[in-house]
Amino acid sequence: MATDVKPTVPMSAFEKYLPLKIIGKGDDGIILLAIERKGAVPARTTVKIENSAPALRAQLVALKVVDPEKRGIVTSRFLDQLKSAQNDPEYPLASFLDNDPGLAWYTMSYVSGLSVQQLLVTSGLLPPFLLFHVFVQLCQAQFHLKTRGLCHIDLKQGGNVILRPGEDEGGLPDVILVDFGGVKSYNASRDWKICEHVLFFVSRAAGGQRRVDGGGRAVASETDVGQADQFLEYVHAYVESGVEERWTWSLEVVWEKWGGIAKHLGEAFRDDRVVRELETVLREPVIGNGELQECIGRGGLELELSLFE
Repeated sequence: MATDVKPTVPMSAFEKYLPLKIIGKGDDGIILLAIERKGAVPARTTVKIENSAPALRAQLVALKVVDPEKRGIVTSRFLDQLKSAQNDPEYPLASFLDNDPGLAWYTMSYVSGLSVQQLLVTSGLLPPFLLFHVFVQLCQAQFHLKTRGLCHIDLKQGGNVILRPGEDEGGLPDVILVDFGGVKSYNASRDWKICEHVLFFVSRAAGGQRRVDGGGRAVASETDVGQADQFLEYVHAYVESGVEERWTWSLEVVWEKWGGIAKHLGEAFRDDRVVRELETVLREPVIGNGELQECIGRGGLELELSLFE
């Protein structure tokens, strides 16, 4: 994410982490790729660069600097709730790592891969197999969070939906949700909002289309194409409906109708060539080995320091 504006970073964050690159901007602050100083290097200097690139990469984190007027959205009590939940192997969020007492900043595990929003910049829409795969994983992520008393309601644009190279033999990516500003404590009054964010996300990821694109139609059977068209029409009708109608919906109702079908369609539309191409793209590092060491050597990202937090 390129910008000409120098980010402002609290001194307390700069003393512990060396910011390297802007990787995101949310409603409540900016996200920086940073490297942990490990306490061995004084503030205002670089980390040691004798380490190999893999060792340096192991120290990368995502540093969220919260806009001063938005502080308080993420609270210490909330972060404690995240810490108690993130040891679960099926936990779908980036892990919380560290924060300052005033919550002017916090750090999360850095998740390699690309956001859906980044993919849509170049492609305009996700291929059908990936659309259904991500829909299934998003639903499962929300259901899992709900068991932990949590939900994520900042998904519509896809910037917080990261596709990480998958670990199974199928080659399909894992979906990890990032940025705690959109994570809220769950209560029943948020059911409609959870559903809204998932289905609006699907509509955006489908390019707003009401039918499967031409390339996708050539891969699957006529029956599967028909079901996929019905699903997209269903999503479109939802997006076009008013709030007074949407507030009666829940993701569980959508899942009961479409969950099993979506799992099947993810396989039916699978294109192994595109799967391999996607895996290659997702494995491209956000910062190359040479760039990483060069950036560390020159003292990191050009920025402004804030002494008063």
